[in-house]
Amino acid sequence: MLHSLIATALILGNGQKPQSDIEAMIRSYCLANKVPSIAYAIGIAGKVQMTGAVQGIGPDPVASNTIYRLGSISKPVTAVATLQLVEQGKLSLDEDIRKAVPEWPDKGKKITLRQLLGHLGGIRHYGNKADAFYNHFNDSGSALKVFKDDPLVDEPGTKYSYSTHAFTIVARACENGSGLGFPLLIKSRISDVSNSPTLRCEDRRVADRDRATLYVKSGTDIRKVPAAEDLSWKYGGGGLESTAGDLCRFAFAVLEGRLLKPKTVDEMWTSQKTNDGKATGYGMGWSVGEGKYGRRASHSGAQQGAQSNMVVYRDKGVVIVLLSNLTGHPLGELTDQIADFVFAK
Repeated sequence: MLHSLIATALILGNGQKPQSDIEAMIRSYCLANKVPSIAYAIGIAGKVQMTGAVQGIGPDPVASNTIYRLGSISKPVTAVATLQLVEQGKLSLDEDIRKAVPEWPDKGKKITLRQLLGHLGGIRHYGNKADAFYNHFNDSGSALKVFKDDPLVDEPGTKYSYSTHAFTIVARACENGSGLGFPLLIKSRISDVSNSPTLRCEDRRVADRDRATLYVKSGTDIRKVPAAEDLSWKYGGGGLESTAGDLCRFAFAVLEGRLLKPKTVDEMWTSQKTNDGKATGYGMGWSVGEGKYGRRASHSGAQQGAQSNMVVYRDKGVVIVLLSNLTGHPLGELTDQIADFVFAK
C-alpha cells in the first residue's frame, strides 16, 4: 500500500513526469558520449511505468522491444536462481563447493557458494589469458576448463576480489542441483515466473532480429563488432540478454517476493564481510548500500557491445534500468540524474 501511494505521488507530481523529459536526458547523454542507443525502463510499485529506447548516434532503429546484452547484470539473476535452489534444500551456501560441483579441483582451501556469490572465493577474474571465445560451450561444467587450473588469487574469505569466473562455478552448481541446463533453468525458474520472456541466456546460433547491433569504441569513433563473442562460457556471470522492460519486471519479482522468500531477499541484499569483519558492499550477486533515496540494490555491466545499469530503490518501490549497445561509458551518473527527476517533489 505504501509503495502504491508513493507511486501515485511520483506519477502525478512534477508535471506528470513526462516521458519526453526522460528521453531528452538520455538523448543528451548519447550525443555527448557518442553512444548508438540506450534502452530504459522505469518501474514504480510493481509496474513498468515508462519504457522505450533512444537512438543516439547509431544508424540502427531501436524500440522498447530491442534486446540488449546485460553484461554483469547476469550475476543478480544467477544469484536469485541459486538461492531458489538453496531454499529448496538442493544447494547449501556454506558447504564446500566441491560437494555441489565435484568437477571443481581441490584447491587445498574450502570455498563456499556464499563466498562465490560475494566475490570472496579467491577465484580470478579476467586475466592475461584470452578470456573470450567464439565457440559454444554445451554447459557451465565444460566452461570450467577456462580457469579451473589457475591458482587462487586470495585466501577464500579474506578479500573481496571481483570475479565473473566465480559465477561460472555457481552456474554449474545450479545445473547439478536442479538437473537442468542453465538456459532452461533461467527460463523456467526466473523468466517465466517474472513474465520476462526476453530475459534469457544469449545464444547467437539462434537469430533474433530484435537484438541490438553491437558496437565498440575505436579511438574517438565507434564501429560495429565484426564478430559477436559466444557468451556460453560465462552465462552465469555475464551471458544473459533482455529488453529493459523485462529486466525491470525481474527486479520487481525479486522485490515483491515472487521469486524468493522475503527473508532470503533480505539476506541476499545484505553486505557480506571478510573474515576480519570488513563489509564489502556486496551481498550475494548484488551491490548493496544506502543512498540519498534509502536502501538500494544494484548492479552494472560492461562487455563487448554492451553497457548496463540496474538499480532497485528498496524503500521507494522504484526500479530504473538502462541498457546500451556500446561498451566503455558507465551509466551510473545518468541513472542518478533520472532518479533525481523521478523523485523530485
